[in-house]
Amino acid sequence: MIAAVREEVARLDSSVPVYNVRSMQDVVAGSQGMAARRVLTATFALLALVLGAIGLFGVVAHDVASRRRVALRIALGADPTRILSTTLGQGGVMVGAGLVLGGLLSTWATRAVSSSGLVTGPFDALSLAVSVTALALRSRQ
Repeated sequence: MIAAVREEVARLDSSVPVYNVRSMQDVVAGSQGMAARRVLTATFALLALVLGAIGLFGVVAHDVASRRRVALRIALGADPTRILSTTLGQGGVMVGAGLVLGGLLSTWATRAVSSSGLVTGPFDALSLAVSVTALALRSRQ
């Protein structure tokens, strides 16, 4: 691309020098405030992940605590394995739905802000996979 720009400038006016040619991506990456903006963005992303994990834990904990009928069923002789699998299954459905919905919304939000230069691309699969894995592991505890 640089060679094409040099040729076109030389064709239009050979007295104009072409030097220090860089892409806009390099200019933005080399700006002084970019590192601070990335650290701030990473901090907010980590905060969002922690708040999401806390919220997910709270919802699952509330769902489990609200199952008073489970205790009654156990007292009446229900199969504990079936009760455990039902509870974990319903919790897994909630966690799965939250992860899928959150993944879709985060992909949409990433595409919406990708023009600001704060993210690496319109879809950062590694960041999304790490976030989903962290939330899924946190919900199992």
